[in-house]
Amino acid sequence: MYGGGVLKVFEVKCVDRPCGDILMRFNVLNSKREMIDQIVLNEKGLHGETRRFMIEAQNPDAASLELAEFSARAKV
Repeated sequence: MYGGGVLKVFEVKCVDRPCGDILMRFNVLNSKREMIDQIVLNEKGLHGETRRFMIEAQNPDAASLELAEFSARAKV
């Protein structure tokens, strides 16, 4: 990204069942692979949906994003 930071696209496919509550936690890493921040997203996913999320870290020291936690739990 211009001026620093990093952007990642993350896709969740709810093909066979609803994804329900989607939780994603990303660690923001610098060039030394040290965690400098975290991004947490809470979203919903319906049956048959493909959800695309753009995860953006605007910190100029950010070099990469690492998925630290993911869960998708439908309330059935």
